[in-house]
Amino acid sequence: MTIPDPAPARSGGGAPPRLDIGLWRGLKFLLLVNIIPIVGITWIAFTWDERGIHLRDTIDHTTARTAAVILVACGLIALSSWLVMPVARWIRDYPAWQFRNHSRILWFLPMIGGFATWLVLAAAGIAAAIISVLAILSGLLRLLGK
Repeated sequence: MTIPDPAPARSGGGAPPRLDIGLWRGLKFLLLVNIIPIVGITWIAFTWDERGIHLRDTIDHTTARTAAVILVACGLIALSSWLVMPVARWIRDYPAWQFRNHSRILWFLPMIGGFATWLVLAAAGIAAAIISVLAILSGLLRLLGK
């Protein structure tokens, strides 16, 4: 009869959490949110006729500025969901894992700080996404109304 090694029981959960950006995981959401504005801007800005594909002659500075704001808003949604939220989740989870599996005294303040940072980044990411969606919708309505 062999005695089991006590080391795996003491580690309690394996390795600490890794920072995983997960670019492919959020692709469906980003396509859903960003494909309509990008296709809409392309349809509004470009024309296809006997000369081929080119910019419409009716594009003025206001239309170009609105289209640029829509594209920046799409980029902000992508940045928020692909970079800010995974980093915020890791900042929250890494100190919490260390607190559970190692010295509670040393990791208490980093755990609280990580949770507070996650709250701030999550709120900023959600606010950025909401503001971006509103900017995209109002920009598309403004462009389609012309």
